[in-house]
Amino acid sequence: MDHFNIVRGIMVDSISGFKIDNPEFKKQAEEMAKNQFYAQSVSLKNVSLKNERKIFQAEENRWGEFQKTLETFRADLNVLNNADMVQNSVISSDPQEKYVKISHDSKAIRSSHTVDVLALASEHKIIYKSLDDDQIAKASGLLTLAINSKSFEIDLSALQNKTLEGLQQAINTHPDNKGIVALIYRLDGKKTFSLASSESGVANTMSVTSSLLTGGEERQAQDAHINIDGQATSNPSNQFDDIVSGFSIELKKLTGSSPVSFSLSLDTSATTQQVEKFVQAYNALDAAGNDHIINLKRSCLNEIRELKTRVVQIERSGKLTVDKNLATLLKQNPNALTTIFNGENGLVNRMINKLSVYFDPPKNIKGKSSESFIQLNLRRLAEKDKELTAKEKAHQTALEKFKEESEKRLRQNAINELKNKRFVETHFPSRRNY
Repeated sequence: MDHFNIVRGIMVDSISGFKIDNPEFKKQAEEMAKNQFYAQSVSLKNVSLKNERKIFQAEENRWGEFQKTLETFRADLNVLNNADMVQNSVISSDPQEKYVKISHDSKAIRSSHTVDVLALASEHKIIYKSLDDDQIAKASGLLTLAINSKSFEIDLSALQNKTLEGLQQAINTHPDNKGIVALIYRLDGKKTFSLASSESGVANTMSVTSSLLTGGEERQAQDAHINIDGQATSNPSNQFDDIVSGFSIELKKLTGSSPVSFSLSLDTSATTQQVEKFVQAYNALDAAGNDHIINLKRSCLNEIRELKTRVVQIERSGKLTVDKNLATLLKQNPNALTTIFNGENGLVNRMINKLSVYFDPPKNIKGKSSESFIQLNLRRLAEKDKELTAKEKAHQTALEKFKEESEKRLRQNAINELKNKRFVETHFPSRRNY
């Protein structure tokens, strides 16, 4: 049978050229042609879908990078908008902060001050060295504790655990306890019970009424006292907030005969760094052929040109640089920098407004989508991905069906080949050995 070929439904003897016209042969030829055509179609469809997926992924990556770039730029601008471009720093005669720690916020005005620490605030504390577990076990009656005009009682005879630890737990977990802490020291194998106010200051003096807790060693509560620029003042804690507009002072140690002087002055280096952060944020906008970022950068540069500021310069490449004369400008008028960058119509706000076109839905446009530009395109990509996935799934189903039918045809071809062989053997016995 090997020397017979089926061509256009006719069996042809490749040796003699003898032809046998048979309907069965014609049917086999048609099936073979269909299989070849379908296989080619499936292959082309597979290539087409792969190319379509590749194009989609490239577009998806571009939009992902675009969104990430704009979000990073907006985050950098928001940080700059929430911070002062003009940075001030404290210069103190106590740089190691042994006596006081000076801090300031945006309300602080450049000025000089002197602080003298006369007394540190402390908590009220009572230590009961002679109190032990045996006394607690025998105790009865009420223990009344009070602080800041608020009192509560402990029934000593009703303690679940009649030990120092049991008394400690009863005090610390009492629902009406508003500021008293029970402590146990373990020193040299001995337990010592104590009470302390949770906050410092004379107003937090404790009152203890009980036949059990007597004869304790007491350290009185005390307010902090200072002189600030020659003016005396006190505070329940060692933290003086906003004592001078925008300044906070944390007391650490008595100053004795050497008051601490401090001043707030312009920090040119830190201010320059703030401007550099703005420049870096803008220069990080990598257009990379993205028309939207190209347009955004062009719009931002127009805003900079409109302000006519000498703070930053525009290079020929389109990059920004810090003006070399910034330090001189700061000395002349440091507050001008705040107006240029952080003002209501400042550069940072202007650029944030430019970004709102991409992140915020359009306003007051009837019949228009309530989605932002980025949201709209991300949704479009999601729908396209869904559509492409459906195509791929349908193609995979068709491919599996084709494989199943191909296997079926292969089995049928084997049967047909056997039939053809028997046909030749029956009708052409003389060619059986070819």
